Amino acid sequence: MKKEFNKIKPYVYWIKNNITTIKYIGVRWKNVRLKKTPVQDFGKTYFTSGTLEKDFKKNPDNFRIKFISTFDTVEEARDYEVKLTKKMYPYTKNKNGQM
Repeated sequence: MKKEFNKIKPYVYWIKNNITTIKYIGVRWKNVRLKKTPVQDFGKTYFTSGTLEKDFKKNPDNFRIKFISTFDTVEEARDYEVKLTKKMYPYTKNKNGQM
């Protein structure tokens, strides 16, 4: 786990909607194929995924973002994102509706 946000690497980030207080942990690796660092990518060519994307594009000042870490491989980044999400949201239901 590194904090090399000015290097072209997969990364994990945190985003929070300051109005609704919704928080999201995400992972991004397409920036590597686009040859963009996390700093060059997030909020410029990538605007998160899911329900926050449209609002973030429209009202970026309503959001707080934080780069968590960069990784040497996509697998490391994905594994860390899953681990961090489980740690932040330990009681989230899985696909089968179980906790």
